[in-house]
Amino acid sequence: MPSPSEISDETNWQSSYYELAIYLGPPDSQERHAHRAPRAHTRPARRERLAAAAQLIWRLAGVEGCFGVNGWENGVPSATLGDSPRLALRRVIPQPVPFTLASLTRFGHLRGVVELPTKSRIVCGLLAFLDLDQFTFYLPLTALLRCDARVDGYPFETEDSLIWRRPIDDWLASVATTAFVQVPFRLAMIGLEASDYTERFAEVPADRYFGYLVPSSNGAVYYPTTHGSSPGLY
Repeated sequence: MPSPSEISDETNWQSSYYELAIYLGPPDSQERHAHRAPRAHTRPARRERLAAAAQLIWRLAGVEGCFGVNGWENGVPSATLGDSPRLALRRVIPQPVPFTLASLTRFGHLRGVVELPTKSRIVCGLLAFLDLDQFTFYLPLTALLRCDARVDGYPFETEDSLIWRRPIDDWLASVATTAFVQVPFRLAMIGLEASDYTERFAEVPADRYFGYLVPSSNGAVYYPTTHGSSPGLY
């Protein structure tokens, strides 16, 4: 059986992502002067801030190693086989890189291996949206299935999904809550392709497809998911 912790096995990555998506928001000083046009020199500082926050999440999650992927440049495949970027992924070779802004800028995705609450080791990644003050730490769904047969059928068969999702969600929430003390964020969401939904956030709903972490005077408050499915199916 293929190993879910093998970074160079591209079949581990060919699926949706189960994510901890973090939106930092603009720096406080910039928000206070939001009526002013953004200055060009603020972009590098914001990117450094995001890279530092992403590196903190990487460390707190206990990720082993840090790899970029040859064949990916600026977060997209630089070579294709026919018309399929998925097929192009089979050509790539991971290479050790430092977790830096330069690595995030060059590769977009960085890869490593992490231990789940179940003690299974699994590939993981981080994708940075450098100019949107947002990044996502993710677990590929295919690799999750190779760790736990209960993932099979998700998100279409969801009756028991919270049984295996809850420990993962709580672990990711703990990582984000700890990081918040050093790097406050405006919003964190946990779930399948959560980064696609951060821009739609208005308030924490009563019936939740995702886990939410929002700021309070006492730190980040965690609201666990209550729904077994994905909003994209409705």
